[in-house]
Amino acid sequence: MADAVEFEMMQWLQSVPQERRADAQMMYMQQRKDPMVALGLSLLVFIGFAGIGRLYIGDVVSGLLQLFMGWFTCGIWPIIDLFLITGATEQQNRLVLQRVRALY
Repeated sequence: MADAVEFEMMQWLQSVPQERRADAQMMYMQQRKDPMVALGLSLLVFIGFAGIGRLYIGDVVSGLLQLFMGWFTCGIWPIIDLFLITGATEQQNRLVLQRVRALY
């Protein structure tokens, strides 16, 4: 099932010349992150403390904060990420789409 960013990308591809569509789509698909993978990484307690889910999606600042501060928050941060990580992944994928749009 496609998310909102995937739908936005498909609409945008209609405006890209036919001979460049496959390249643009491939560039986006290679760089996008799967929200379910990010959620799964955040769910793992020890890895969640380490901020691996945030690092996976490219949110380096939050990932490093979780890495250094996660143990002091006693597991609260991974619980909060249950609700926030898929939205953060969608936001990162939207940034990837904007970068691809700028090239095409």
